[in-house]
Amino acid sequence: MKKAIRCIAFVVILSLVILRTYDILKWKDTAGDYLSTTQQLYATEENLIDVVFLGSSHSYCSTSADVMWGEYGYAAFGMNTSGQDKGSTYHMLKEVLKTQSPKVVCVEMWGLTFDEHAVLGNVYRNMLSLKLSRNSIELVQAYIEDEEEQKDYILRWPIIHTRYKELDKYDFVPYEVSVYGRSVPGMYTTGWSTYPAEAMECEEIDELTDANREWLESLYQLSVDEGFELVFFLAPYTISVEEQKQVNAAEAFAKERDITFFDFNRLAPEIGINYSTDFFDSTHLNMRGAEKLTSYLGTYFDENFELSDYRGDERYIQWEKSYEHYEQIKASNDLVSTTSFETYADELCGMKNITTILSLDGNYKESALDIENMVMQLGLTAKEYENGGKYICIDGEWSKVLDNESDDIYIYELNEFDSFKIWNAQKFDTETTNLHNIMLNFEPVGTNYNGINIVVYDNIRKMIIDKRGFF
Repeated sequence: MKKAIRCIAFVVILSLVILRTYDILKWKDTAGDYLSTTQQLYATEENLIDVVFLGSSHSYCSTSADVMWGEYGYAAFGMNTSGQDKGSTYHMLKEVLKTQSPKVVCVEMWGLTFDEHAVLGNVYRNMLSLKLSRNSIELVQAYIEDEEEQKDYILRWPIIHTRYKELDKYDFVPYEVSVYGRSVPGMYTTGWSTYPAEAMECEEIDELTDANREWLESLYQLSVDEGFELVFFLAPYTISVEEQKQVNAAEAFAKERDITFFDFNRLAPEIGINYSTDFFDSTHLNMRGAEKLTSYLGTYFDENFELSDYRGDERYIQWEKSYEHYEQIKASNDLVSTTSFETYADELCGMKNITTILSLDGNYKESALDIENMVMQLGLTAKEYENGGKYICIDGEWSKVLDNESDDIYIYELNEFDSFKIWNAQKFDTETTNLHNIMLNFEPVGTNYNGINIVVYDNIRKMIIDKRGFF
């Protein structure tokens, strides 16, 4: 009996260790920076999602579940992965249908233009992110031809066991956006693109390739079997003439089956897509472009489908939190992109869910700038300017935490991972400078030896979003 108990205990402990080790080493990224849309799906209760977006980065850079929630209260969800190919789109949709009954499924059409993932990382993002099931195995078998290689992807350990070399914080603790996020957050970076004028003049319709026809047919059949409205769309980008011929063929396919089809290159002038300001590179919209495109889709859904507004419904707390995250990104962009201090002060004072540290250091009174007026624009007083020192702003209220002559150390814990250390560094270590007077996790984040140092920490995204010095 004792031997049996020992054996059982050993097996249980070994199983727990193996499971925890796998949980640490497993692939967690579908769109970069530990963002996992599959984890977002698995964290969602059954039958909450009404609208699904599918496709590659072309899809998640051009659509926003947050915008759709903010404008219409629709429960949209982006089941997108970087480089998502045709087979992955189909099997990702099947994964969604295990727990959800969407009314509308929107599939981005860049998959028409390629048959294999361009980089190995995208193979991993698509092949390793789903939970092990018949569906995930069928995806591997459909993409990987070699049977021995198939085993590696199905077992996963042969691929992920070397990840110990790259482990980071979010391998050990959940990345919150991968739980409450509803789509991949967009970026406001402005790059460049060119309107594909030559392709837009092309009306020629190629014969669909066998792979493309099979893909479109499989999606259509799923829509018939599961009873959802199918929408095909092509995100705007600098498409070639040859690619446009396949898109035209897909549009003809859709028309024959009464499937809604949007070619957003052709619709760009109507929507107001600007190829000089609404892209972050030649093939992907930035958040400004995604907001326009998503608003257009939202209007179409409102006029053509019966979708519910769930704002205020406590079951949809993940959508509320995700929208709050989106608003924070938008406000952060407005803050960082401003060059006028008056505008900067207004933006900073209007932001929520931030912690701001301000220090008046060195010979700040000798500045050529009107430092006193700048300090007052931020909400401090002339007396506080006169006294100098270090201040912290929490929920819009400034508090002084340290004089410039103090030999105290002030620690402010932001969360379980991050804390500010505020001190007069040179009183403790002559090798340091005023740049060390504000530190996050023992890393100096000051920018000026003299004058104002401002550090802004985002409490929602748990990161510094801006740091500036003025003198």
